[in-house]
Amino acid sequence: MSNLIQKNIDQYLAGIELTDEQKDTVLAAVTPLVYNRNQNVIKAEASNDETKIKQHIESVNEYDQMINDKIKEILAGKSDLTYDF
Repeated sequence: MSNLIQKNIDQYLAGIELTDEQKDTVLAAVTPLVYNRNQNVIKAEASNDETKIKQHIESVNEYDQMINDKIKEILAGKSDLTYDF
């Protein structure tokens, strides 16, 4: 299995300068994505089925892309975010 590790939001934001408002928006937008990404890491680590492991790894990679895209959208001011809490 690939060397999957869980990540925290700070790892995605390393080296990016954010205003307080941008940081608040990023945190609200990506927290659920990071959680779901890390759940796939846990499921991949716990699985013995190669097919399931590959599916979880693919999901992790997709979440990584979604998280990075969402951060870029927010920094570019292109994100119309609404939240249902």
